[in-house]
Amino acid sequence: FHFGAALSFVGIMMGRRRFFRYPTPHFPNFFVCLVGPTAASKKTTAMGLARAEILSPFLEADKKAAERFHVEYSIGGSGEGILAKLADTSDMTGGSRMLLYMPEFSGLLRKMKQKDSTLHSLLLQAADAEPTMSLPTRRRPLTVSYATMGLLAGSTASWLEADLSEDDIKGG
Repeated sequence: FHFGAALSFVGIMMGRRRFFRYPTPHFPNFFVCLVGPTAASKKTTAMGLARAEILSPFLEADKKAAERFHVEYSIGGSGEGILAKLADTSDMTGGSRMLLYMPEFSGLLRKMKQKDSTLHSLLLQAADAEPTMSLPTRRRPLTVSYATMGLLAGSTASWLEADLSEDDIKGG
């Protein structure tokens, strides 16, 4: 759990400065879900330690990076608010970075399944590290370039089984 939590923060901190060619650039924007039993497994503890011991010192040391870094603790019913926050600080030199920090992943899954939710589309674009992310559902489409988004979440196996369908797995 500690390694997975740390990996998600370090990947977002790196942003688009480093990548693997596979065959196109693959950036270190990790989507990590820690799965284990409630209380005994210490999922939330690992998530909190990574935030306190990795992210906080990084943001204190690099004020310029802190201006472009968001940790989002709650997600509304659509991806538009998330994309708008990324758009506020995006630039061509490294873009903004956002980590979706979800202590319970099932809540995100339920929101993605709501009628007219744009979360699924946005998260797929983010996972693929598209050079430009957009949601064309608005009257004036919102577009963000060179942003990096990752996910750090926790859940129990039973909650995942209840909210995650086979189609969700096949669809990414």
